[in-house]
Amino acid sequence: MGSTEEDKKKKKKKNAKPQKRKTERGHLSSSPEEEVDWALVEELQDYMPHIRRKCINQIKKILRSDLHRFRKFKQQGVPARLGRFSVQENQQIRENISDFLVLTGIGSVEKLLFPQRFIEEQAAIRKLKKQHGFMERIADGIPRPCHQVYLRALKMFDEKNHMGRFSEEELAALIRFHNLYGNNWKLISQKMDRSIFSLQKRFATLGSSPGVGHGVWTAEEEQRLKQAVRERLESRAGPDGSGLSRNQLSQRLPWREISQEVRTRSWVQCRGKWFFLLDHRMTFYGNVFNRGAEGYNAKISLISTLYDMSVDDIADINWEEVAAAVGDVTPWSVQRMFNRLKQRNVPHFHLLSFGALEIIDFLYHRVVPVLQKRLRSFDRWAELQERCSQDRYQLSDIFNSDLEDGGEVDD
Repeated sequence: MGSTEEDKKKKKKKNAKPQKRKTERGHLSSSPEEEVDWALVEELQDYMPHIRRKCINQIKKILRSDLHRFRKFKQQGVPARLGRFSVQENQQIRENISDFLVLTGIGSVEKLLFPQRFIEEQAAIRKLKKQHGFMERIADGIPRPCHQVYLRALKMFDEKNHMGRFSEEELAALIRFHNLYGNNWKLISQKMDRSIFSLQKRFATLGSSPGVGHGVWTAEEEQRLKQAVRERLESRAGPDGSGLSRNQLSQRLPWREISQEVRTRSWVQCRGKWFFLLDHRMTFYGNVFNRGAEGYNAKISLISTLYDMSVDDIADINWEEVAAAVGDVTPWSVQRMFNRLKQRNVPHFHLLSFGALEIIDFLYHRVVPVLQKRLRSFDRWAELQERCSQDRYQLSDIFNSDLEDGGEVDD
C-alpha cells in the first residue's frame, strides 16, 4: 500500500502546474526571462535610459504601448525628449485631447481625465477610452512614454491643481493625514479636495514633522546644514587636494538625508539654503548677481549666453552650461536671476511664449544696453573683464567661517 501512495505522489507531482513565483512587489509571475524580450528592452533604452529599473509589469506595458511609437520616431530622426515639457509639447497635448473629445463625444476634459468624479458615467467613459486607444492618442507626436504624457495632462487640466495658497488649517490637515495614511496620496487627495500633485509638491516643502520651521534660518540650523553637507562633500574630494568642481558642490546631494540631520527644515528648504550659501562662497565679492559692477557684468553674461543659444523653449536650456558661462554661480542661481529679470523688465511676459524673438530678445536688445551703460560707470569694469572664474574650489574656502555672509534667505 505504501508503494501505491508513493506512485500517487509522483504522479501528482508530475502533473502539477508549474509554480509561479512572486515578484518583489508581490505580483505572481514567471521568471523575467520568460516574460520579457530583453533585446526589445535594450532597443527602448535610447528613449528610456532607466527602463531596466522598472518592475516587470511596467516594462511589459511600455513595450506594448511605446516600442512601436519610438521605432517610428527613430525612423523620422526625432530624438527623445527628457525633463521639463516644452511649450510645443504642452500645446500638442491640448490638441490631442481636443481631437479625442471630438472623436468620442465625451462631454469635457474633466470627464475624460477624471472619470471617477462622475460615478454614473465613468463606466461608459472608460469603455470609450479603451476602444479608441486613449493613451496612445494623447501622446501622438510627442517622443515620450505614453504614461509620462498622461501624467502631464493630469497636471495641466486638473482645476484642483490650481487652488491657490494652502491655509494654516490645510497645512495642519496635510501633516495629520500623512501621519495617518503615509504616501496614500489618492486617499489624502479625496479628503482634502486638492490634486495629488499639489499635495505632494506642498508636502515636499513642508516636511512631515510639526517642528519644521519657516522664515529666516537660525545660526544653529545653518550650522547643522553645513555640517551635513560637508560630510557628503568630503567623500567626493580627491586625495590630490585639487578641490571640487561647481557641479560636485551642488549636484546629486542626498537632500532628504541631509534634511533629516538638520531636523527642522524640509529637503527643499535645505537645498535652496545651500545654493544660496554656495553662491556667496564661490566668489570673494559675495553674490555674483548683486547690484554692483559684478552684478551688472553677470547679468549681461547671463542674457547674452541665453541669446547666443538661440533656444525656442525654456525646457531646452542647459542651465549648467549657462552657469559655467557666467562663472562662480550655480544652475539654481542663474535660473532664479533669469526669472527676476523677466518679471521686472519684460512687459506682460506671462502672455508671451519663451522664444528668442520675445522674452530673451527683449532682454538682449532693451535691457543689456542699460546694464552696459551702468557697468561702464564703475572704475573696476576693466578689471572685471580680465578676471577669470575659478574651476575648482577647496572645501576650506567654502566652509571658512571667516567669510560669513550677512544675507539671509527666507523659506
